Amino acid sequence: MVSSTIAKLYNIVMESEVNSCLYSKNKISLEQVGFRLKHYIVAHLVTIKVIIEESWLQGKAPYCCFVDFKKA
Repeated sequence: MVSSTIAKLYNIVMESEVNSCLYSKNKISLEQVGFRLKHYIVAHLVTIKVIIEESWLQGKAPYCCFVDFKKA
């Protein structure tokens, strides 16, 4: 229980530091979900998980494509 609390506290501190660094240097876009205040990547990961599970239940192969449009 204590290690879980310490891990959550560490996460809060790290997220705060990363956010302040990224925002101060204008290195984060409005479309980005991760590392943005009040935008939780967990919701998107759950969506991907559900899509994969549903594909498997239907006997289909799931495919994912992640594109960095700035580099593409």
